[in-house]
Amino acid sequence: MNYQEKIKHIQTHFPMSVLLKKLNIIPPNFNINHRFPCPIHQGKNPTCCHFTSDNKIHCWKCCKDYDIIDVYMAIRQIKSFHEAIQKIAGFMNSFEFKALNKQEKEITKITINPLKQLYQPMKSKQSVDD
Repeated sequence: MNYQEKIKHIQTHFPMSVLLKKLNIIPPNFNINHRFPCPIHQGKNPTCCHFTSDNKIHCWKCCKDYDIIDVYMAIRQIKSFHEAIQKIAGFMNSFEFKALNKQEKEITKITINPLKQLYQPMKSKQSVDD
């Protein structure tokens, strides 16, 4: 796997919620549909960050999106992008990551668009013309 593929793999296969829970930024039973304080600028406003659909977080105060690597580098205060990639990739191969990821999938068994499945048009037993 080349360097770009490794970065893409991390961004798509490492859920942001798992990272934030591992770093104790959000509690283990946190509902990912709620907002939370920004881990980057460490604000106290619990409504300034939310998860995006592309596995990033968006901070309304910073006016920025952050991916897994951005958050990890900021929280762990790592200056080297290469070092961050190596550490994240190493963690992704650990048993702890696999357990956290499995646990996260169990917690968040929600569809991307929950309203899509809730609405089922009623089928009339009789036709309208009768």
